[in-house]
Amino acid sequence: MTNGLGRPDAHIVLPISPIRIFVAAQTEEVLHRINDKMQHGGGVQLLNNRLVRQARKYVWAVDHKPLQFIEDRLGDKIRWCPWE
Repeated sequence: MTNGLGRPDAHIVLPISPIRIFVAAQTEEVLHRINDKMQHGGGVQLLNNRLVRQARKYVWAVDHKPLQFIEDRLGDKIRWCPWE
């Protein structure tokens, strides 16, 4: 979520499984922009990379396979918007 939910560009992108995400947006335009970016910009891999970098303390996985991936990125504290 970026900058609260009252703005025209408000959105929530929430992973709900290793291969699925929930997306909600204030406008259809933003929803389409997020969808296009996820389909043409790396999708799940991009989202996982960015979310782990934004995480401060915890990241959950279904097994230990991504442990090195997580350790390399956890806590980078980047700012990111999924449709920019």
